[in-house]
Amino acid sequence: MSGVSSKHIVLLLLFIILFLIVAPLIARGGGFLSDINYNETISLILDETDLNQGGWNHHIDWITCSQNGNKVAFWTMAHKVGAASVRHMYVMDADGSHLKEITPAASINPRWPRLNRDGTRMFFASDYHNNISYIDTSTGTFHQNVVRSVSMDFRHPFEINAAGTKVTFMHDDITDRDCDTFGIYTASVPGTPTRVLGLHELPASDYCNANRLAFLGAADDGTPLVRWKNHDFCGNCTALFEGSARVPGEWIEYVYGLQDLPNRIITRDGRWALYHRGVVSGGGTSFSLQLVDLSSGTMTRLFDGDVERPSISPTGNLVRFNAPLAGRATIIPLANGVPGQARDTLSYHTTLIDAWNMTDIAMNGTRWFAQTSQDFGARQKIYRVDLNPDRTGAAAGQGPVIHNVSFNANMLLKDDTMRITAAVFVTDPQNDLDWVRLDGMVEYGRENVEWDTIGRAPLSAGGDSSGAPLTDDGPGGDNGDEIAGDQVYTCDDFHTRSNCDFWSHYASRGLPIKIPLRIVAKDRAGNYTIAETELGVTDNAGEITFSDSPGDGGTPDPGDGGSPDPGDGGTPDPGDGGTPDPGDGGTPSPGDGGTPNPGDGNPGDSNPDANGGSTDTDGAGLDSPGALCPVVALLALLVTLTATLRTRSGRW
Repeated sequence: MSGVSSKHIVLLLLFIILFLIVAPLIARGGGFLSDINYNETISLILDETDLNQGGWNHHIDWITCSQNGNKVAFWTMAHKVGAASVRHMYVMDADGSHLKEITPAASINPRWPRLNRDGTRMFFASDYHNNISYIDTSTGTFHQNVVRSVSMDFRHPFEINAAGTKVTFMHDDITDRDCDTFGIYTASVPGTPTRVLGLHELPASDYCNANRLAFLGAADDGTPLVRWKNHDFCGNCTALFEGSARVPGEWIEYVYGLQDLPNRIITRDGRWALYHRGVVSGGGTSFSLQLVDLSSGTMTRLFDGDVERPSISPTGNLVRFNAPLAGRATIIPLANGVPGQARDTLSYHTTLIDAWNMTDIAMNGTRWFAQTSQDFGARQKIYRVDLNPDRTGAAAGQGPVIHNVSFNANMLLKDDTMRITAAVFVTDPQNDLDWVRLDGMVEYGRENVEWDTIGRAPLSAGGDSSGAPLTDDGPGGDNGDEIAGDQVYTCDDFHTRSNCDFWSHYASRGLPIKIPLRIVAKDRAGNYTIAETELGVTDNAGEITFSDSPGDGGTPDPGDGGSPDPGDGGTPDPGDGGTPDPGDGGTPSPGDGGTPNPGDGNPGDSNPDANGGSTDTDGAGLDSPGALCPVVALLALLVTLTATLRTRSGRW
């Protein structure tokens, strides 16, 4: 090879190797790739039927978690024909491993477990609600009655500090007519309770009525947050108090309902609290959820409407609540008391709408656990919800992995008639993917729960629906998918929708503008992965560039008007004026993007590789020995050639 140096040969071989490795990956994402931002994973960690044995059937009744998010505790009621029901308590790691029963003696009637920050101590009320005990979760050592004779309010029995060394609770023994013993108490563990707020310290001419007081929680130092009713001002005047100080300084008709109390609503440092506020006006009650700065009494509106089970993270960077008419598990990020945009995680984009029992928010606002029977009849299951997971999409590889999303156009025209195709490459570590869908959104992290003034989703697919199921069913399906079974899920019907107030909402911003979409993938075990991407929208057709394929194959586009089919990777297809590509209707050709050759880079294929390799089963792509044979051979050739050249010349 005259004029060609050995260095040039090696570089050429290296280029070929890189092309063989990268080309299938490019084809997998072809078209116009869009960035992915992972939001949540929802992972199944326990099915109550896993606990059943010896004829006993368990029903999960309460869940709680440690503040660091590494431990979960729960109790069950076990039933057996011909036997009395029995309460059991369990603790396990956040991934469902190391499940351990730590049930104390049934005679003390344990209930309402709570974990300290690192999950080493599980506290619970014992002897109905008269004493507080705890169990060392590592050793199982039982520390009985560390705080005695407290007669707690069952609506929100007690609060523990992060270290598990202090307990705060309300004493309201109605059989004790000495009103001076009523109030809020704190105690070291172990220790004797000391009252920190008495009824006589709260404003009322007749304070001797424990029913006026409700314990809502406490900061780590034991400072309590309470609700107090005072009939001196109006028929049902109620106020929020931190200790004996009224915040935010108003008497209104409604402050929390008794069903609202199980979760944390005050930050660990006592700076911020959630305020469920209801004001009667015009024959109705106007509800809202407010964030209160307890140092100043300043209120910040978070949500207009009735809510249930509000919760704030220990550091105050995240709020979660159930909105009965809008969605469950709606979360709002906070930055020093300033709310970000809201999104609804569990109910709107998944089928976990019945996730009623949820733990406090843990891990600095990035994790909690939910108990639900949705999708499984009466069977209760426990899920772990992780916010902002890593790039792989699921902790410990449990849920589906969303690799990329691409479109066959760089932008969408705002005319309600132009359709574009979306393709999402998704694999599932458990090889049991159930469905993939795209849902429209208004802004990043902002979903239907706040769309009162905007209407329905600005982007639509499949008629008038705001979201669309994506399919991997091949050319015979309804969504324009090109290759069946290649784990690229497709929908070819995305368009704008003018019959909503979206465009007036964005009128001041002008076009072009990028609109977010939410990608949701679910496997049949019930694990979810939720991510966000975006799609540009314009009113200028000249700004739009098309690709013949969204990136899921090399099937020729018969209507491309003579332009080469960019998915081929081979000789131009018929109609472009060249020789037909054997992969476009002839014999399959490995790697040319035509009819797929099982094993040549097609992720998730289940057939033997025609090149003599083995089956690709894990869905990662490019892992079949047959698919990599050319690469391995070229690598071996490169190594051999390099060694030979160095032997001959001692240098490049």
